[in-house]
Amino acid sequence: MDTLPGAVYAGAWVPALCETWLKIPTTTPYGREPASTSITERCPECAEKVSRDEHPEHVWDY
Repeated sequence: MDTLPGAVYAGAWVPALCETWLKIPTTTPYGREPASTSITERCPECAEKVSRDEHPEHVWDY
């Protein structure tokens, strides 16, 4: 996504690099692990755009 963390509200829909719309999840309560932590698969089209340096890669879950 081109959208930075905190730039949109929970429940908002934003486009991924492949133009698929994704719903921003709600915040994770303190002390719990985000459900997205277990997601390791990437969209092949988005991954290709990142690998071609069209968009810098950032991991925001740290």
